Amino acid sequence: VLAEPDCLRTLTSAAAAQETLEIVYHTQRTNTVKTRRINPLLLHNHADDWYVVAFDHLRGSVLDFHVGRIRSLRQTNEFFELPESWNKEEYLRGGFLMTRGGRRVRVSLLFDNFQSRWMSERTPFHRDERREFLPDGSMRLTFIVESEGLEALARYFLQWADRCRFEEPPKLKMIVREKLRRAAQINQEGELK
Repeated sequence: VLAEPDCLRTLTSAAAAQETLEIVYHTQRTNTVKTRRINPLLLHNHADDWYVVAFDHLRGSVLDFHVGRIRSLRQTNEFFELPESWNKEEYLRGGFLMTRGGRRVRVSLLFDNFQSRWMSERTPFHRDERREFLPDGSMRLTFIVESEGLEALARYFLQWADRCRFEEPPKLKMIVREKLRRAAQINQEGELK
């Protein structure tokens, strides 16, 4: 769903003015539409999708809202102060593919000596990643993410599953095994459940 230009303009001016907005928002995870009050902190583009990073009054925490899922919005003429602890760089650093939350965990992926040739040419996958090239030509990729980002991380890196070992954390290895098991089952039985 594309972001409407008028919506982007309103979000941008509200973030600059530190004005609380009321939005009607469709949440994909629960497939529900709710009215929310947000304090927009940052408008952010990731992979050609617009997000507003905002303090959500309903949840009492900072969340990412996909701008294309905002059904309507209304200015409130109420204003807020930026939280003292707000640091946009630190906030963006914690997630993976706009999925964030939970405790910080170390991720380690090992690409074999064939795939590492291509991986070494890629732009960084994460702001804080470290690439270690091993004597056998393989490459270890490590970085820190918030645990809620592990699901998105697994989906993304499974495209290289036959040439990548998911080393840590244990929860990531469990997610990958379950996704591979389910994929094998679906493709063996021929139907989605």
